[in-house]
Amino acid sequence: MLKIILGIIILIVSLPSYAEVSDKMPTITDLWSKGVVIGLIAISCSFIRWWAPLMFIPVTLFFSIASIGTITDPNVGPAILNEQGNIYGVSAIGAAAMIIVCQAFSIWRGYKLKVNFKETPNNAN
Repeated sequence: MLKIILGIIILIVSLPSYAEVSDKMPTITDLWSKGVVIGLIAISCSFIRWWAPLMFIPVTLFFSIASIGTITDPNVGPAILNEQGNIYGVSAIGAAAMIIVCQAFSIWRGYKLKVNFKETPNNAN
């Protein structure tokens, strides 16, 4: 009977568990490399059509929300910053900001080139 009561008490009482969360998170190099690759793809798409970088808005939003969301999470965020240090938070925000800046630049560049280099009609000589 004592074992049953002790088992119920153990199940009812909740204690915080401390686990390592860094092994489940992308590394700083991974954050920056994804940021560079997605940014360069967005810039290269502006050479094709001015509106082509707009297709990467969902990718940009997903990456930004995922990387910044884990840092600002009240349960996981402090544990990540405790294990990785503040540089991890700076890198997550910096990589997301770099993607946003590259995408905004590529949209601006593509639109500006579209306005500056208008196609001439085929019959014009």
